[in-house]
Amino acid sequence: MEGEQGYAIQVDDPKPPKDELGITVGKWEVGFCDCFTDLVPNCLMVSCCPCVSLAQISARLGMTTFGCALISFILILVFTAGLGSVILVVWVWKARTITRERFQIPGGCFADYCAACCCSCCTMAQMATHIKSYKPGSCDFKPQDTLPAAGVGTESKSAMIHVGKNAPPQEIEVLPYAIEVEGALPPLAQPVGRAHTNAEGEIKVGQWDADFCGCCTDCVPNCCMATWCPCVSLAQISARLGIAPFQCSLISLALIYIFSFGAAQAVVFLWIWHARVLTRERYQLPGDDCGDCFVAFCCPCCTMAQIATHIKSYKPGSCDFGPVDTLPAYNRR
Repeated sequence: MEGEQGYAIQVDDPKPPKDELGITVGKWEVGFCDCFTDLVPNCLMVSCCPCVSLAQISARLGMTTFGCALISFILILVFTAGLGSVILVVWVWKARTITRERFQIPGGCFADYCAACCCSCCTMAQMATHIKSYKPGSCDFKPQDTLPAAGVGTESKSAMIHVGKNAPPQEIEVLPYAIEVEGALPPLAQPVGRAHTNAEGEIKVGQWDADFCGCCTDCVPNCCMATWCPCVSLAQISARLGIAPFQCSLISLALIYIFSFGAAQAVVFLWIWHARVLTRERYQLPGDDCGDCFVAFCCPCCTMAQIATHIKSYKPGSCDFGPVDTLPAYNRR
């Protein structure tokens, strides 16, 4: 009608859901280049100690123990005569794939591979930020607790039905020009690809917690760890994912870097690739093995950072070289 005037309704964008552990589900928590979000320890760790950052991510994702990953990275870099860089890229690629699949982050194997290959530091920083594999502001070389297994099964569905039937009614406050929006579906009831959190409410499912270039979300320790201590970051991711114990991963990576004469890059690349694949599959993240291989090869640091961020393999603001708790076993359907 001529006498009526139009009006606009401002609708806020919904915040990405988080799982019980506080990890973003459905998307990366930070961008691929957001390494400086936590300069200490994330940015410094991925830049100066990439072995530590990658070990933390590996432990956080449960790929392996923190020590095993760290030692492996060191050995690869030491004894492979430069080929350790390739292995590091593969490791970061695998870790990013695992993180993306577990938290249902959009993407693919090829994208993961490109990220790990082009900028492994940013990749590690992004993973570390997403999975919370470091403590912001603290240069702690210890790994974070490994993430629990993704709660997928009939028990979870039964619990969902039980909660839905017994949930108390909620009062809806009617506001002028308000639009009633349906409540968010439970994590298991949401379509694949939609961001939500896992049973613990900490880690995102279906989307990366941080972008591939989101290393700066937790510059410390994620960005720093993935850049300078990739062995630690990858070992944390491996331990977090249950791939190998933190000490085993850290020692292995360290020895590889020391005695491989450059060949360790290949071993680390494979390790990161494996970690990313595990993360992507565990958290139902979009993508495939090819994308995981590409990002692990192109930028292993960014790949490790992304996995570490997604699986919370570090403590934001803390340069802790230790691992976090390993995630519970993951049962594929």
